[in-house]
Amino acid sequence: MSLNWQSAELMIGQNWQQWGMPYYNAALGNNDFGQYLGGNRTPQAALRYFFTKEFNIMAGVTSATEWSGADNIRQYNDGYARSGWPGLQGEIAYWTDRCGKIGPNNLKFALGAYFGKEKKIWPPITRARDYRDDTLDAWLTAFRYSIPLVPEKAGDKTMSLLLNGNFFYGQNVAGNNWMMPGGPSNGSYWRNFRTSEANAPMVFGAFAQLSWWLTDTLSVNGMFGYLKYKYSSDARDFMPDNVNMMQTYGVNLLWDANESLRLGLQWMTMFTGYNRSYYFPAIGFKDSEDRTGHIDQYRLAAWYFF
Repeated sequence: MSLNWQSAELMIGQNWQQWGMPYYNAALGNNDFGQYLGGNRTPQAALRYFFTKEFNIMAGVTSATEWSGADNIRQYNDGYARSGWPGLQGEIAYWTDRCGKIGPNNLKFALGAYFGKEKKIWPPITRARDYRDDTLDAWLTAFRYSIPLVPEKAGDKTMSLLLNGNFFYGQNVAGNNWMMPGGPSNGSYWRNFRTSEANAPMVFGAFAQLSWWLTDTLSVNGMFGYLKYKYSSDARDFMPDNVNMMQTYGVNLLWDANESLRLGLQWMTMFTGYNRSYYFPAIGFKDSEDRTGHIDQYRLAAWYFF
């Protein structure tokens, strides 16, 4: 549900997050660059107020926990839902047409953030005699931008150039899987069971995309993403298979054949590093094996718009 007034808009329901994600993502697959805060859909309520045509702020609440079952487990009672806190979201933004635009993409800058809590318990199935709990912050702040380096002319995008992306920093991001479900959205861990002390790694990263329109309907898009977790040596040993670093490069060609048909061709390569490799002396694994991975992906896509 969306309500719109002259100087404000209110959105309530399931929608893309209202902060942090890039303004324009030209990737062919929905989650090709999702691990770089590429966008997440959550149940939420957000009010955006426009002080002027160019300056606005957003504030709202959003689901504090992954709810969709994307990890094959509906997390209705995980530590983020158990905390009793909703997820809080906000953003300060500046949007203007003074520097021109490319299609709907004009000059935009925004600083946004999310804050929530996690109440972690041990063991997961509670037994009163050895119950442990600890409460941790879960937060993420992000700056996103859209810059028409070479604006379109008289509605024609030929030879236009757009730079857009984001960079972000935070901690304990597993609750809403901001870094993509089932992958590198790493959360908290127990540092010391005896003192009921838990901790969560810091994370930072960035995404950048440069889009060049060769004609009004044909564009080339180059993309880069980087993600890094700051784990202690003890945490690396405790969670050896957690993602420690990801780095992704991609390029694609998008062609709007007509108003109803779009075609795309894309190549993407991804490098992934893990905290530790597993060590199994009995079958000859060494500590240096399987700590990093690399994959190339090729996509061909077609969209039909009714």
